Amino acid sequence: WNIWDCPVSEFRLDFDNKNERSYILEGEIVVTPDGGEPVTIVPGDYVIFPDGLKSVWQVTKTLKKHYMHF
Repeated sequence: WNIWDCPVSEFRLDFDNKNERSYILEGEIVVTPDGGEPVTIVPGDYVIFPDGLKSVWQVTKTLKKHYMHF
């Protein structure tokens, strides 16, 4: 699995033509899907971001995660 780091920030992230498996190692993010409720993701969480997900990511603590596209 790849590792991705991201500093505190806010940005749009859309998953087009891919799914992503993520395991959060460090930090915290709030993911808000378009038209949906915010979800807080913390270390130890395993998340699947499905193809077609359109969202805004707010990284509230420097993030480090393992990820794999499938």
